[in-house]
Amino acid sequence: LYAFQDDLDLDSLRELVARAKGNNPNSIVVALGAGDVPALIVGVGTNLIASEVNAKSILQLLISKHGGKGGGKPEMTQGSVPAGADIKAILASIPNLISDLK
Repeated sequence: LYAFQDDLDLDSLRELVARAKGNNPNSIVVALGAGDVPALIVGVGTNLIASEVNAKSILQLLISKHGGKGGGKPEMTQGSVPAGADIKAILASIPNLISDLK
């Protein structure tokens, strides 16, 4: 699941990811919010973490080409990209990135 919300602050994006991830141990959730500094939150379920898929690696794949930075825990991480980053390109890359992880 991935979502783009241009009207949510960082705390609201975190809550969105936590709720969407819920108790699903096989979930990958990516939320991107556009603001002065576009923010990304990635959440990953426990089964996927056990199979070595984690939120930190997904976040780095999403933001590394766009000059972004971030970090966190294997189950949830956050990052940002510079203002003016190509948000559409980041969004477009999510489905392929997720399918390549499987």
